[in-house]
Amino acid sequence: MKSTAYALARAEMIRALSAYEGTTTADGAGDGTTLIDSNLIGRNDFVSEKTILILSGDSKDEDKGAASFDNVTGTITLQGTGFSAQIKAGTTYRVLNISTVEIDVANINSKIGTNTDPAGTTTLFAWLANLFGVGSERQGLVYYGKVTQVDDATHFRVSELAGFGDAFFANTYRVYVVRDAGGAGAAPQGEMQPCSGYDSTDAIFTHTAFSAGLAVDDEILLIQERVAQIADLLADIGDASGSTLGSIYAILGNPAQSFLSMIGYEGATSLANKLSAARAAYLDNLSAGAVALASVCTAARLAELDAANLPADIDTLLSRVKVAVFDFWSDVADKITINDDDPSVADIVFPSVVVDALPTGSTVARVIAMLKFRAIKNTHSGAANMIEDAGKTIRVMKSNGTSWGTDDIVAINFDQNQWYTEDGAKEGGDVMIGDNDISGKVTGVGTYEFQSHEADGRNDAIHALFDSLELYDVQMGLRFYLET
Repeated sequence: MKSTAYALARAEMIRALSAYEGTTTADGAGDGTTLIDSNLIGRNDFVSEKTILILSGDSKDEDKGAASFDNVTGTITLQGTGFSAQIKAGTTYRVLNISTVEIDVANINSKIGTNTDPAGTTTLFAWLANLFGVGSERQGLVYYGKVTQVDDATHFRVSELAGFGDAFFANTYRVYVVRDAGGAGAAPQGEMQPCSGYDSTDAIFTHTAFSAGLAVDDEILLIQERVAQIADLLADIGDASGSTLGSIYAILGNPAQSFLSMIGYEGATSLANKLSAARAAYLDNLSAGAVALASVCTAARLAELDAANLPADIDTLLSRVKVAVFDFWSDVADKITINDDDPSVADIVFPSVVVDALPTGSTVARVIAMLKFRAIKNTHSGAANMIEDAGKTIRVMKSNGTSWGTDDIVAINFDQNQWYTEDGAKEGGDVMIGDNDISGKVTGVGTYEFQSHEADGRNDAIHALFDSLELYDVQMGLRFYLET
């Protein structure tokens, strides 16, 4: 017999991922880029960037990302070219709590941008434009240009690099010759010299002479000094071609002049030969002479190392704190019922949270509340149900002899029409995370009670449009942000 395990597993996975299942009420666009469900009118946007899976009709089993959602008309617009066929009225579909590859790629592309993005925007291309200047754009690390006039061996002009101010390039940039105008790689291609002066009006650059003169249309880079120093460092390190003691490689790595050969053999490069009488005299300066150690390490110079003279940001770094997050959850309440306001609104009690311990020495920086429920059900038949009025809350209070109305604080706020649930429907639950800092009342170890409170003139208890909304498997939570 053919196994149905895979099909059942797939169906269960889709059910678990489903945020909503519905049926279209009107024909969508002919090219398959929209679907229409009037039952979504007035709903919050839980659709955009989710996956739409078609369960019936000509596009059955196809899925597309939701690019946007119009809660005035109940229209969902799909990513890209949409489905392969028009989504007609009566088509069953699901909204899955996952994004599609199309949406993820579109989001990545928006971050990368294009080569036409203006500098100052936040795309990758724009940031690259901030690093590499072209023409007269004021960027920072590198500027490119072509020589437009050569005055002499130490002066040239690049007309497109005028107007930066006389002090901009002088002594902070180097001139690197990228390409010989003749295309033959002739000198000074590949050479780099310091830029010691700059006439902003005429774009005249003063530099140390190259091995050969520049020519009109030679291509150059003005490289910021700190970047150019990388080339200096590489030269100091050297490579396998080093034959003198002028590079680190030549001293330690070249077999002919290596450190081992210096200390292990007699001859011109041996350590014994290097320790001549003249050189040994230099050691005398450690105890006497104009550059003696005592004259260099003066009291004034040593005082610069006192704590009072250390930069202030060192102290800031030493005192910087670490932030830790701790969550505490209540026991599960099987069901909480939200009734309407006829004849009156009553307090609604939610489960209490016990905070049994926090790390020793920690300080509470911020606390927020959380509400979790497995499912929500509209028991009213004949119409959709939801929270009727705005301004409703869940409050929290510490159980230490205090009283509601004086010692509580708003933990989570609710909007009008929230928890919208169709006639007789039962939908998947949610986790709501409050954005109110409640650390003024939730201070540490203890038991904390939660109510949607109507008494004491508060009038902010949650109530439904009709009897009733039921929440199943309800928990309250507290999240502590601690500085340690």
